[in-house]
Amino acid sequence: MDRRQFLRAAGLSTLPIVAPSLLGNGLQVWADPHRDGNTSNPSHRWDRVLVLVELSGGNDGLNTVVPTGNDDYDRLRPKLAIKKSDAIELQDGLGLHPALAPLRSTWNSGDLAIAQGVGYSQPNRSHFRSIEIWETGSNSDEFRQQGWLSHLLSRAALPKEHAADGVVIGNS
Repeated sequence: MDRRQFLRAAGLSTLPIVAPSLLGNGLQVWADPHRDGNTSNPSHRWDRVLVLVELSGGNDGLNTVVPTGNDDYDRLRPKLAIKKSDAIELQDGLGLHPALAPLRSTWNSGDLAIAQGVGYSQPNRSHFRSIEIWETGSNSDEFRQQGWLSHLLSRAALPKEHAADGVVIGNS
């Protein structure tokens, strides 16, 4: 399966999440009971769903979320830059790669957020260690066996009628 096939499959699999109105009442997703400090009610319902997509490999972040208002972007990437006129404008100075046009309506409805410039303190110069730090949510000098998302999901009691609290699509 190549990256494009994966993205198509992943996009279709998240359709019920990003467009719950197509399913009538939408999805019922259960939250961490400690989210609002209420530890006495373990059946707290989420009204939101978090979808994480990790693209390992050659994803170019600056050509995925395009800094359309930055002259240095065009000057320093004369062959790679996405033209402002081609970018799917989200707001002044920020656009998406043209292939991501279907996400515009999700952005407009307030169901899509973009986190840019995310980092961590005391960066590690090792690509592989940095990935491990991101995946575990650890400090640079900590070594954890469990990822941050697995840790979070293990704290929430899964209702019996739910098959899973999380789904991973991938080869590892």
